[in-house]
Amino acid sequence: MRFSTVLCLNSQKTRDGDLFYVKDRKCTSVGSNRISVSDTVERALPSKVASSLVQTIESSPDYSHSFASFLTLSHNSSLSDVVASNVVQRRPDQFDECVVFASDGTSLVCETLSSSLSDGELASTMSSLSDVSVMIFKWHRKSFTISFGALLNTTHIPALLLASHRYVYVYVSESSSTRTVLDCLGEIESVHQLMSALYTSGGGTTPAISPLPARRGAPASLEQALHAYVRSEAHYSDLLDKLSPQHGRLAPSPSGGERETTTISELQKENDALKVELDHYRLFVRENADRNAAQRLQHASPSGPESAEVERLRQSLQKALQEKQFAEEKVRVLELRKQLSQSRTQSPSRELSGPASVQVELQLAQRENVSLVSEFLRKEKEWQRKLQEATAEIEKQKKVRQEMEATLTLQSKTIEQAKRVILLSQQQHRREAETVMQKTCEPCRILRPLVPSPHPWERRTTSSPVHERPCHALTGAL
Repeated sequence: MRFSTVLCLNSQKTRDGDLFYVKDRKCTSVGSNRISVSDTVERALPSKVASSLVQTIESSPDYSHSFASFLTLSHNSSLSDVVASNVVQRRPDQFDECVVFASDGTSLVCETLSSSLSDGELASTMSSLSDVSVMIFKWHRKSFTISFGALLNTTHIPALLLASHRYVYVYVSESSSTRTVLDCLGEIESVHQLMSALYTSGGGTTPAISPLPARRGAPASLEQALHAYVRSEAHYSDLLDKLSPQHGRLAPSPSGGERETTTISELQKENDALKVELDHYRLFVRENADRNAAQRLQHASPSGPESAEVERLRQSLQKALQEKQFAEEKVRVLELRKQLSQSRTQSPSRELSGPASVQVELQLAQRENVSLVSEFLRKEKEWQRKLQEATAEIEKQKKVRQEMEATLTLQSKTIEQAKRVILLSQQQHRREAETVMQKTCEPCRILRPLVPSPHPWERRTTSSPVHERPCHALTGAL
């Protein structure tokens, strides 16, 4: 059973004060408890853990799919992000592709990386991601998956069952308690025993797979593929007995015919691999052309209303190119599936068998999945862009409304103040006029009683009476 448990110690003691004592790389004790593991990494800084993961990845054999689970025993996503970034930047075996599932703060993000990218591009891409959950490394003849989490859970069981090589990394720090460490290692051991019993007849422990015996007439590539895939010697013998007759029909004579058939099979594999690489290269060239065209449009962006029109046309062109690219990729996958089915129908004797047929099917499925994921990401980014634009427009309208409300409030206050000032001014003028009238009429009331009325026999003169002059004078003054 290819199941390894690696203990990563970043502290000499647990949170409870129990000390770790490392007797050797496979035996460690904490307090009074003894721990048996496959390997131990002391002073496990993130860079050292990444180095151990890279060594594990590079040591995985061809024609195999391996799975590693990195457990932090706490919800510490920053540690997982640092370890994932270090692993990617070390470029294990110059991987063909690396698919990273993480978060950008708002939604799930899927990024596809290549070892041909520069260190700066890899670092900037990984720094923009957070909460890395899964990383899938792919090469021409093997693949390796790494998952990040706090504890072992049921979602890891299917991946462990389907993988041919399994690794569980347990990261222990000062914040980890002794009980948590022992419980986690106990769960891992239980899963190990359960899987061993599942793949072993009689429920016994699976013996270590020694260098498997070679079969006469079986191609070396078949033995290598089975050695990477099988889980026990009985499993190896069973699959080899089932697949050897097929290779015998393809190679009737052990002399020149077998070599010729093997050469044709290898050439066909290389041809399929070159087709896949050519498709990826064409996709890469198209993406670069679209990116360069977008950059040229951005550098030559005009001002005024022409800029908005050019931006709209550029976005429409980019959307049309992406839809065309997705349609071409889908048509290509359908054509390859049709060709494969026709070749099986017309010449069943020359049908690919074993790993070659599975590899072609996996390549087709992977290309179809990549196309679907690309289309989903494109639509999601478009939706996110529209959502951001609508949110920005709503915020803009809210600000305009607030400004208008503030302006109306200020204007109403100003109008009320002006009304009050006018009313006060009118009242003041009215009071002043009344005061002046009272002051001007007061002498008339005083002078009238002091002047005696003339007798009838007195001669009236032509001049005005004395008491009339002040009145005329005052009237003129008023």
